[in-house]
Amino acid sequence: MNRINPVYILLLFAVLCFSSFSVIKKKEEQLSLSTKRLNEYKSLATTYNILKKEWGKKEEIEKTINKILKSNFRDANIIQEQNSKYIKIKFISENSKLLSKFTNKLLNHKLIINKIEILKNSVTVEIRL
Repeated sequence: MNRINPVYILLLFAVLCFSSFSVIKKKEEQLSLSTKRLNEYKSLATTYNILKKEWGKKEEIEKTINKILKSNFRDANIIQEQNSKYIKIKFISENSKLLSKFTNKLLNHKLIINKIEILKNSVTVEIRL
């Protein structure tokens, strides 16, 4: 009967060990990459959640807009339309300083402005709720 040479068995064992260690090394690299991506997604999700809480308060947006509109704009004609998704404000005045003041007040608050149209004697703003 032919016997198997023990050197062949040792070589086979060495090849199996080498291949298994290389596979394990590749899997470790994939795991570290996946862990890094997961941490990035967690960080992004946390940032998104904070921004959503900060900017998505409908009551606070309405309160801010009412506060802006009630401040010293008596000489202007203000038309306000409210929808479930947005508030549209048309501010009409011949006084350019008053228009500038209104625009500055709007832009200096935390509001999500969908559209703004500035003309010579009016400002039209669409703010998302």
